[in-house]
Amino acid sequence: MVLITVLLSQVSFGDLHVRLRGLATDWPLLMIAALLPGIGVLISAQRWRVILAGLDKAIPMSVLVRGQLVGVFFNQLLPSTIGGDLARSWWTHRNVGSHVLSLTVVAIDRLIGLIGICAVAFVAALLSPDVVATMPLFWLTGLIPVAVVGLLLVFAHPRTAMWGRRLLSLPGLRLVRDKVAIAYQGIAGLRSRWSRLCTALALSIALMVEIVVLYVLIAVAFNMPVSAEALAVLVPIVSIIAMLPVTINGIGLREGALAVLGAPFGMTMADAIVLAWTVLLLQSLYAVLGGFVYMAGRRATTEATASR
Repeated sequence: MVLITVLLSQVSFGDLHVRLRGLATDWPLLMIAALLPGIGVLISAQRWRVILAGLDKAIPMSVLVRGQLVGVFFNQLLPSTIGGDLARSWWTHRNVGSHVLSLTVVAIDRLIGLIGICAVAFVAALLSPDVVATMPLFWLTGLIPVAVVGLLLVFAHPRTAMWGRRLLSLPGLRLVRDKVAIAYQGIAGLRSRWSRLCTALALSIALMVEIVVLYVLIAVAFNMPVSAEALAVLVPIVSIIAMLPVTINGIGLREGALAVLGAPFGMTMADAIVLAWTVLLLQSLYAVLGGFVYMAGRRATTEATASR
């Protein structure tokens, strides 16, 4: 809340009026943009399904789409995307057969999504070197996918399992041994499923491209000066920053990052707030739907428990 207050204190409401007035003629673009978060839900659910299939867990797409919507709902209420990931894990734990394995799958899904974000940023950077020239620390983001891949390879390695068993045999750690073993089996189970992992990565890239297009359409609808090329580089970086578990759904972080990183490309604080909050508003439409799905699912679970 403090961060939002600080950002709003730097906004020229005259600039806000100019941006909102421009929507009068370009509102059809905003209507098209409103469909994109729904497409993102479908892509995310398919990526989730691909990873589960790599562990021989066949879950209907309808269940995963509903779970994804529930995740969007909880993202609006809890810090970063952690709340949504926990909700997705809870939604499918019975289908998967284990709370721990379900959470492990969601974590792998999130990590592959992070690699996809970085991949889109790198391709956009190579296609727009002038944009990257204003961001000398941009290439440091390359450490993120390297760290993620390295982490997965380390945990999937048989030697890790050997040292893990020795460590967990110590007194006081045996209580978590079974749960850690389940998580390890989930990670190691994908070790030989490279085709599944590549498909999941391709879906992650498609999802990030969809998000970039969403920002571009909104920027054009509000007649903002920032170019599509600049947004293709900026949006992935802003998405990574918004994942930090500091504020509810990254509110405040997203706007601040857009304003700071977008300033060299003509973006004002007013532009950043309008852009970020419009994205949030369109996502909230699907969050409301996710809330109804969650309430219906919880009611069905409660009724099933009461009938036993």
